[in-house]
Amino acid sequence: MFEFLFVEVRICQNLSYLSIRAILHDAEDIWSSVLSCIKKVFQISGKSPADLVAIGITNQRETVVMWSKADGRPLHKAIVWQCRRTTAFCEKLKNKDL
Repeated sequence: MFEFLFVEVRICQNLSYLSIRAILHDAEDIWSSVLSCIKKVFQISGKSPADLVAIGITNQRETVVMWSKADGRPLHKAIVWQCRRTTAFCEKLKNKDL
């Protein structure tokens, strides 16, 4: 038998604006905020990691980051969904029906 528990935790993250078109997240900040949320969920719920069966995580938008397979560290800052540096390239794909 499973006990279902819903705990909502939110943490805001800071954005880096290199220009009006280039917007990034620090990937280490993203990871730290995920760990912080997980800790808060266990504190609020009174549960332990051994009680965990499944977890759901959501994000409001699309953000992309590449992690090193060798050491698990980010290779660069995360590219935020608002970043417009690839707009011209995306328009070319759109015009080709891709």
